[in-house]
Amino acid sequence: MAFMSCIHNLEFSGTRRRRRCLRLSLSLGLAALTAGLLLGCTPPKEDLSLPAQIGPWQRSAETPIDPATFPDALRRLDAIRGVRASYSSPGFSVQATVYEMPSPTSAFEAVQTYPRHAGEFYFQKGASFVVLGLAELPIEARRPFLLDFQKATVPDGAEAKQN
Repeated sequence: MAFMSCIHNLEFSGTRRRRRCLRLSLSLGLAALTAGLLLGCTPPKEDLSLPAQIGPWQRSAETPIDPATFPDALRRLDAIRGVRASYSSPGFSVQATVYEMPSPTSAFEAVQTYPRHAGEFYFQKGASFVVLGLAELPIEARRPFLLDFQKATVPDGAEAKQN
């Protein structure tokens, strides 16, 4: 507002007001330049990856998911990227899919709006939306896998504790 007032009154004011307007313009320009430099200095995001081992389960495959193939509910929430992994244990296999969302709020909304499928379990972990395909697991093995998965993944998991 002050900047607009300075520009409007520049022609009709005295020397003191011109100096104030010039200082304000330089200050705003410097602030914009500083903000641009700080935003440019943010480190690049690491690739989304899942742990190699979750309790007794070993990751047998991991593939990134093309954002064009994200479900509509997640594209609407501006999901950033996703990864799918298979975890194997003798006689069983579990599919884990993690979508990185722009914020914890959008991850929470994904939990609320994602279409439900039988045999899948959904939850939010920080700014991630997680889908676990537990249909192949016996009911008594689902809770232990889920708890191990939550302990092993960031932001609360082993990788976060090492940093």
